[in-house]
Amino acid sequence: MEKFEKFKWGLNIIRQLGAIIFLYNVLCLAFSFMWPYTKLQASGLGLSQTDILVISGLVPFLSFPASPVIGFIGDKIGCKVVMTLLFWIVALVTVCMNFIPKYKNIIMQKIEIESVEAMKNDIPGAIRSFAQFKADGFSGDCSSPIDLTISKLICDGTDHAMDYNLYRDEYVNSTHGYCEDTAKDFCFYSFTSFSSNSSMFCDVYLQGEENEFTIGNFGLLFFLYLVCKTFFSFGIIPGWNMVDAVASKRCQDLGVEFSWVMVPGNLGLMVGPLVTGWLMDNIKIGTDKIDCLTQQVIEEVDYTIPFLCCAGFFVLSTLVALLFNINIEPVRTNLTWREELAWVLTPPAIFLYTILLIHGFTCALEEGFFSLFVVEDLGLSYATYGVLSSITMGGGLLKCLMAGLVRKYVGDMNLVLIFGFISTFKVVFPLYLSRYDSDFLPVELTILSLCDGTWPMVKKI
Repeated sequence: MEKFEKFKWGLNIIRQLGAIIFLYNVLCLAFSFMWPYTKLQASGLGLSQTDILVISGLVPFLSFPASPVIGFIGDKIGCKVVMTLLFWIVALVTVCMNFIPKYKNIIMQKIEIESVEAMKNDIPGAIRSFAQFKADGFSGDCSSPIDLTISKLICDGTDHAMDYNLYRDEYVNSTHGYCEDTAKDFCFYSFTSFSSNSSMFCDVYLQGEENEFTIGNFGLLFFLYLVCKTFFSFGIIPGWNMVDAVASKRCQDLGVEFSWVMVPGNLGLMVGPLVTGWLMDNIKIGTDKIDCLTQQVIEEVDYTIPFLCCAGFFVLSTLVALLFNINIEPVRTNLTWREELAWVLTPPAIFLYTILLIHGFTCALEEGFFSLFVVEDLGLSYATYGVLSSITMGGGLLKCLMAGLVRKYVGDMNLVLIFGFISTFKVVFPLYLSRYDSDFLPVELTILSLCDGTWPMVKKI
């Protein structure tokens, strides 16, 4: 009978916390659709890992005033109105990130070969075709002989040093074309009359020639991406903190631990990456782009789906907050701004900021490194990376549940330090892994994903 009463009590607590738990899951779905792929999208826009890390470092400083200032406003007019506006801003910024113009570095020459070894050994038919973008003011004549010295090939991401003289004065076919995407003329030279499915295209670097050009404006890309990330952080951090404040107040009124909301409310974090990874691998929005030099489909990943899903769920979260009246009554005081924010310079607050700063270092390294490394260097698909991200979220929830059980015996700060130390393994051990030949769920990366998840510990402070 006693167990039944405890069960009924637990169901009653869940019922009273149902609205805030539902809101948490909507927010977690929104966040998890986009979060695993933000750095990959930034790389696709043309930002390097260094650029991504610089932006990740600048955003917290630029958005730092958001929480105290917006928190002060929320105390005066009520957090529901402010929270709704913030999540609308986040949704709008997420949509805008799909329209940031790209910056690309284009290699001017490509060559179709049977294999690098066959080309080096001058085996007949080893070189099938050669294509080259021409400088501005090109006359359009592609019939002149080719006399070039190849210094390097890049085939399937691998560099091959060369010292190969490519001379041709007769072709099976030579054609002139104009590429709309690059706004440049190009010539395509065919050296063989037969086709082969075993050939491959390689980027070509020539000795003493111009080998690269860029399209787009890097300064504009960097500025727009930094602005979008800053406004995203300006909205998501104080907005989520307000939801945490409402949940914490509800739990305090009911006399229960915050983990009653944290664990069931964050289950949505595991769903988004699984769905998004599958969608990105199987559904494409828009038409395929064709490489002007090779006439092959350009393998570009479209991140529109996760970002639009994210925006949609953030809009839904505002409706949930309004429908269920998720709010904290305004605290109306006559205190000045200086008096309201005096707590910022107290020793406990400074110590907390120090812990968060250290935690931010590991998060920045992971966000700027792990996703790119797993997909680009280790060769896993987006669906598999989505599974790993879901495991990371699930591991964080398990740590949160465990923290609620043992915090009285261990202490909150000790838990933060322990799990902070464990999370560092995720950004160190992948360096010792090599590229996978097939797409599967690696055991070692699964274990490393479970090492992450310090965010529940930090929230419990």
